[in-house]
Amino acid sequence: MGILLIPIVWILDQWTKKKVSEELFNKERIYYLDKKVSLSLVENKGAFLGLFQNKPILLHGLSILAIVVMLILGSLSWFSSKNKIEGIGYALILGGAIGNYTDRIKRGHVVDFIAFWPNHKVHFNLADFTIFKGVFILLFTSY
Repeated sequence: MGILLIPIVWILDQWTKKKVSEELFNKERIYYLDKKVSLSLVENKGAFLGLFQNKPILLHGLSILAIVVMLILGSLSWFSSKNKIEGIGYALILGGAIGNYTDRIKRGHVVDFIAFWPNHKVHFNLADFTIFKGVFILLFTSY
């Protein structure tokens, strides 16, 4: 079950980035929910908060390493009868990681577009949210 989330997350992530890129290209920030949430197009050449943006080879290597590690750990969970919720966590992380890495390969940067109050400076995308949710699930299931 969990393994099926990987392509679903990847497809939804790529679809949202394509739609947002089309809709927000050359547009100003759009605010929602009484300026608590905003949408604006950002090209993130690094990892979280722009980390490693000046070290693309290192960033690619770390991305591939993370994907391989999640694939190995996820496989141990998906193909055993242990904890199925843990498998969902690995699938969410892997789907999000593959989504962001697809951007790096295809575009040379990751498309980010969602920001939150108070400063609207840190941007996220669907892949980021699934990675965070997957990590949360793994932390929750490890106790």
